[in-house]
Parts: sequence; structure tokens; C-alpha cells
Amino acid sequence: VALALAAADVERDDVVADYARTEALLPEWRSTSVVAHLRRLHPHARHLEDLASKSPASVMADLLADIDRRYGSAGDYLRAHGMTDDEVHEVKRVLVTAR
Repeated sequence: VALALAAADVERDDVVADYARTEALLPEWRSTSVVAHLRRLHPHARHLEDLASKSPASVMADLLADIDRRYGSAGDYLRAHGMTDDEVHEVKRVLVTAR
């Protein structure tokens, strides 16, 4: 979702804040279930709980900055991975309402 919002030219701080908000909205049962499942698949994985149930703002900020450095923008990243210009524009149309 964050990548789509970034591609739709939503303000970066708003995208990062939305991502960070996710952690508080995940039901505890969901996180427990996902972590247990992943732990069975990857018993020696490090940081599994954080990867499956946390959403720190710094992670998304760093990811989007890296995408900007490597591709130019989130939209350019999506285009580089197969989306057309029309599809990227449609993401923006669907996700962003005019003020």
C-alpha cells in the first residue's frame, strides 16, 4: 500500500505515517499466528517477530529513499517492474481524491 501511495504522489511523511500506523492496527491474534507459522518454516530466522508484526516509520522512510535513489520515484519503480503509465495513473486516480 505504501508503494502505491508513494506512486500516487501522496506526501512522503503521510505515506510513512500510514505505514507506521499499521503496527497498532494489527490484531494481536494475527501477529501471533503469523509469527508462529513463519517460525515453523524458518526456525532459525533472526528478527522474525519484528519483520512479521512491526512497522517502524524508519524502515519505510529508508525503503522509499532507496527506491528514489535507484529508480527515481515509486512510480518509476512500478514502471520498471511492469506497470504501464496508464496503470500508474490509475493508481493515483483510485487512491487520491481532489481537495
